[in-house]
Amino acid sequence: MQAIGAKEAKDRFGDLLQSVQREPVSILRNGRPAAVLVSPDDYARMKGHGERVRGLLEDIRREASANGLTPAILHDLLANE
Repeated sequence: MQAIGAKEAKDRFGDLLQSVQREPVSILRNGRPAAVLVSPDDYARMKGHGERVRGLLEDIRREASANGLTPAILHDLLANE
């Protein structure tokens, strides 16, 4: 992933918009990551993955609950690891 400073991003915004079509770009402020710019296609893909993961987690929660797994039992199971 390309990384550029915030001032350079501001000065070269047009170029930056072209760059994010190829790969995400990290924007640095004082040498530390402040933001990541992505193309609309990348954003839609990431958003779709998040929605699928949430759906899977909800399916797992429902199945676990139907099989008697409660938060207290889960806590005890994890505490014994």
